[in-house]
Amino acid sequence: MLGTIRDYLATRDGAVDAQGAVLGDTAVRLALLRLVAAAVRWSVTGSGDAGHGALHRASMHVATGLFQYNFQFAASPAVADFVRKLLRMHTLQCLSKQFAAAATAVGVLTAPQLEYLASAAFLFCYLVASELDGVVIEVEDGDKAGRLLELARALRDSSVLEHASRLLLLREDALPSGLVTAPPPDLCAMPSGVLSTYYSFTVMQQMAEERLAGAAEAEAARAALREVQCGPCARHAALVHGVAMLCRADGGPSYGLPAHLLSAALPRTRTDSLVPGALVVQDRTARALMAVCQGGMAPTRLGRRIAVLLLLRLARMAVASVRVWASARGAHGSGAAARPADAPAATGRQPPLQPPQPLQQQQHPAGAARPEVGAADALGLSPLLLLPLGDTSKLMLESMSVTWRLLAEALALQPDGWAAAAGAEMWRLVAAETRRGLQWGIKDEDMRWLGSALSWRLGAVLADGEPLPPAPPPVFAVALAGGVLPCVERLLRRAGEAPLCPEARLAEGLLYHATSGPLLVALLAYGEPRQAAALVATLGKLLRGFSSACPALAVAPTGVMDLVVACVRCVLLEVLYGSEERLSSRWVGAGQQQLARMISYAVCEWLPPLSRLARQWMAAGAAPNSDDTWRCLGLPALICWLPPLACRALGGGSGAVGAADEAAAGAAGAAMTAAGVAGGWRKFVLKEVAAVPLLGDALRWAQREDVDNEFGFWDELALACCGVAAACPEEVLGAGRESAAAAARAPCAGVLPCGILGRGVPVSGGKPAVAMSSPPAAPGGGGNEAGEALEALAAQLEAWEAGGGDSCNARGKKSKKRRQRVLAAWGRLEAESPEMTAIAAVLLPPAEARALLRTCSYPACANLAGDSEADLRLQSCGKCAAAAYCCRACQVAHWRAGHREACALLAPGPAEG
Repeated sequence: MLGTIRDYLATRDGAVDAQGAVLGDTAVRLALLRLVAAAVRWSVTGSGDAGHGALHRASMHVATGLFQYNFQFAASPAVADFVRKLLRMHTLQCLSKQFAAAATAVGVLTAPQLEYLASAAFLFCYLVASELDGVVIEVEDGDKAGRLLELARALRDSSVLEHASRLLLLREDALPSGLVTAPPPDLCAMPSGVLSTYYSFTVMQQMAEERLAGAAEAEAARAALREVQCGPCARHAALVHGVAMLCRADGGPSYGLPAHLLSAALPRTRTDSLVPGALVVQDRTARALMAVCQGGMAPTRLGRRIAVLLLLRLARMAVASVRVWASARGAHGSGAAARPADAPAATGRQPPLQPPQPLQQQQHPAGAARPEVGAADALGLSPLLLLPLGDTSKLMLESMSVTWRLLAEALALQPDGWAAAAGAEMWRLVAAETRRGLQWGIKDEDMRWLGSALSWRLGAVLADGEPLPPAPPPVFAVALAGGVLPCVERLLRRAGEAPLCPEARLAEGLLYHATSGPLLVALLAYGEPRQAAALVATLGKLLRGFSSACPALAVAPTGVMDLVVACVRCVLLEVLYGSEERLSSRWVGAGQQQLARMISYAVCEWLPPLSRLARQWMAAGAAPNSDDTWRCLGLPALICWLPPLACRALGGGSGAVGAADEAAAGAAGAAMTAAGVAGGWRKFVLKEVAAVPLLGDALRWAQREDVDNEFGFWDELALACCGVAAACPEEVLGAGRESAAAAARAPCAGVLPCGILGRGVPVSGGKPAVAMSSPPAAPGGGGNEAGEALEALAAQLEAWEAGGGDSCNARGKKSKKRRQRVLAAWGRLEAESPEMTAIAAVLLPPAEARALLRTCSYPACANLAGDSEADLRLQSCGKCAAAAYCCRACQVAHWRAGHREACALLAPGPAEG
């Protein structure tokens, strides 16, 4: 009967319907259950009949074949019932006794006994895998949690994995050194069964945590699985085989394990036509190592250290493997046709292990002769060892993520030397891969997941809305030492050049938490000053590129654009507002000097392109929920920064270049004098940010019916109008004269005239931008100073409109008094808002801020070549030597844009083209 069933399954290639047909016969199913029950109870160490041993091996082999159904579909009810009956017949308990008995006689086992143990190992492996798969594909109303708990308790109470692991280690330790023949049959099957089952515990725990959350049975199942996973023999077996694989792959340390044991524990391998000359791991060694490091180690300092060191080696092996596979698939053509026949399809499910091959077909990683392993010099001569194609990406992602999680836990408890060194090494690995180009060939969502998993630990140690500590937290310091800052900049530059490249997806994940928290602010505060300034400059270049290259509504992928503008917006608002979304100067003071310098530089670099983007968006008349909203993401940050900048401009001498600017220009030398004079904050607000037309567009846009007062936008807009009018009255009146005709044609009944607008703003009702009926409160929590400032501004603008826009009337004695009233009201507003004045006081002059990093002198430069703005080679102008350029194109463009005249003034003799 057994032979007939085996032949039938072989002819049908183990199809699901064939398995169901065999077990659908009640008599056959009962006979098989009795045969397997007898087989697992046979005394493996006794002196029973050899014929009975062959029968028992055949029974277990046929039963194992019946479990190998297609994992993409549910098994037939007959197969599921057969598996559950085997479990309830104490099959695992009987197998446990067999493994324990064999371990006591490990040195005298005969060949038939070893073959029996091989069949028992595969029965154990497939029985657990089949029941686990039955739980996974259980219908929604099925008792998944109950079935999982039953399986977990059977594994824990039987100790079958512990005894199987002990037998495996004893058998491998008993092998003679320098074995030149094929491994015994049990050592072909036992490692696969032990390692695959050990890895299954991770799958079970994830299922209990994610899919069965809230069920009492799920938590009990997790507790039982943790007990099994932390068993000393099972854990040691996974570690020994994992270390043997790593030593074979990288020639690294063996941590004192005997060479002959590591040689016996080498993984099963195969060759692959895609990578000639390399060997591919064929069993679950890497998965089991990942599982033991993730959940099987003791939660102690030593346990974390061992797990981290092994995971770092596994990550390096995975990264090397994924690069080789990506290169091989690229050479042979990507897609399904390039995948090896035995590689799993991209279904997220793991295929079952293959049954033991005949001894003459077993492959071995070292060829016919099994060399001693443990010495790096001997291992370095072996062929390249790769992780399997279907496992490489997941192992790489999980090893990096788990390593960073364990390091974050270790650094939080004790920021000692080993954790800091290991963390920096991990980030150096990530940074090195970004320099090579992320040719990993993995999915976009996996790239994003990896980036998010890495950056989440960084953002988690920072309290949103609270002051940054004077020194970086240990986790942050480790990441900075490993090169996270230049890594982020490099990813952004590659994403700006090719928005669909893998670097863009990794950047999206890495900076995901930077769009809603202080992550980027901390990078600027704690990073090396030149690298931090380079990141600011790169973000500025990206914004300039977006504003110049995309004048129309979005027609290209906006993922990178959304990311960059959202990150910039988050930084600008994060330094202004505290946890209660009120203006806060928490970052101003001792220990934050670098952040003050970087924010000054960021304001100079980011606000002008943000203004252009916002004006493009408002001019296009796009709806707030359109696909092009990335252009207006920076509008709130722009509006919120105008009052502090107006305060800074007034403090510098009524719009003239202030003493601080003059001192900065003098300190920088004669070459920077012109730049320092022209770079005062007033001129910056007027010329570069174009605050007057920006506010006009914003006030007109705010009258739309579909615009919400998100984050108090109207109040901030009103304050910005008051600040700009106080600091730049002539420009406000000039803008009003230019739009006088439009204002005269607009309906004027019940409106407040405003020269910034070019048309009226309702005084009451609807959504007032500069409303007199309900003036906004001061940002510092004061009284009605903002309302007084608005009233003064309204009086001045009304007087100007009544005079017909005549400049003489606008400059009369009454107008001067009204101007003084505006300044006095704004002064009271500043006095009631110490946070705003404190922020304004620490801003460096634009010339001094831009001197933090010398960049291309062409203002519209968007060159993203190279890895960092700090490393970009600049060539000085041959005539004046005051300007420097990154490329010939920028030099020519700047010459035509006005440098011709400046060069003639700065250099002696006639200027040359």
